Amino acid sequence: MEYHCTPRRYCIGLFFGCQKIPFFQPVLACRRVVVVLGPERTDQRGVAVACQEQRLLFDAFFRPGNRERITRTQISCLVLHYNSRLAAALAMASFLRRLLPSKKKRPTRKDSITGRNRTFEVPYLSRLDGNQLQDGQSLIVRGIITGEEGFIVNLTNGPRVELQDSEDESESTTAAEDLDDRLLALRFDLPKARIYFNACINGQWGKEANIKRKYRIGDEFDLRIRCFEKYFEIFVEHKLVANFKHYVPMNFISHVYVNGLIRLYTVSWEGKVFNLPYSAEIPGNFFVGRKLFISGMVEKKAKSFSFAFFAGEKVAFLFESNFIKKKTFRKSQTSDSWISENSSEDGVFPFKSDRTFDVLVFAEEDRYLVFVNDVFYISFTHKLPPASVDRMEINGDVNIFGVHLK
Repeated sequence: MEYHCTPRRYCIGLFFGCQKIPFFQPVLACRRVVVVLGPERTDQRGVAVACQEQRLLFDAFFRPGNRERITRTQISCLVLHYNSRLAAALAMASFLRRLLPSKKKRPTRKDSITGRNRTFEVPYLSRLDGNQLQDGQSLIVRGIITGEEGFIVNLTNGPRVELQDSEDESESTTAAEDLDDRLLALRFDLPKARIYFNACINGQWGKEANIKRKYRIGDEFDLRIRCFEKYFEIFVEHKLVANFKHYVPMNFISHVYVNGLIRLYTVSWEGKVFNLPYSAEIPGNFFVGRKLFISGMVEKKAKSFSFAFFAGEKVAFLFESNFIKKKTFRKSQTSDSWISENSSEDGVFPFKSDRTFDVLVFAEEDRYLVFVNDVFYISFTHKLPPASVDRMEINGDVNIFGVHLK
């Protein structure tokens, strides 16, 4: 920061990479910020500004990526000294977006634990496991958008999913009719900020529906399609956005096809309708290096969600989230008394009502690691050897979509 001072005025200029901040550039290219001061000189940390007979300390450090809390009064001090109200409004709006940003998603962990260190080749075509779909089974597709055109996700009744290039239009038309049915076709259109839903049976498209959804290059996306006897539930970014009725029975679905300018890191097909409390044996026990995956949806007026690992009659690890207090408690019971660790107060409570979630539990040598939506959440030090854990239980005000071990 550079000061050019007179007895009553200061002109402020910035160096380094700070000129890229819209508050100072390009506004400072045509005029400098002139701050009216009292007779006192400022130190090198900030600028004392005068506004409506008050002198305030604007103690903000304008370095790239720095975040400071300031008051509206302090901000208005700078606004008053712009000659143009329009320029001031535009500059201040941009300045506020950078200085006081909205809450951003916590960074995901790209490693072998969450599985984000692997990617799937696009176009992606795979036959679904199993002979016939069941109620409650879900397809989960996640990735990162790499281009402006968007992408598609189709559920088909066969592997013929792409047109063959041909200069003859009649041949192309015939090829289109020969494609396998698309029982559900989703198209993410980035330029129009829309997601389109449709089906194509025997070469004939049905009635198209759409919702608004804006994506940009570099954004992550999370798509879930849950199958029921008469309709699909479609979730986008963990929120239910549509129910799509079947044109033909869902047991005709045999393949999933994904194509477009994206990088895929998750494509999974699993689940059923679960009744809670849900209890299951753990074949081979929960040894070090093993993972438990739980996917589901929090109910609208949920109070709690929990899962527990049992070693015989002992509780090796109890994870209990209280939605009212927005805290998670970690416990174990190796004798008649419970051993607790402090409730999680660091970070953002990751569960929201009417939203889907993914929980991953990973056993390390000395502790359990718990990830929620691929973001590390909490850990719990082993009170019993993980290899002694032979059973698990899930309970609470949630709908469970899928549970599996890896």
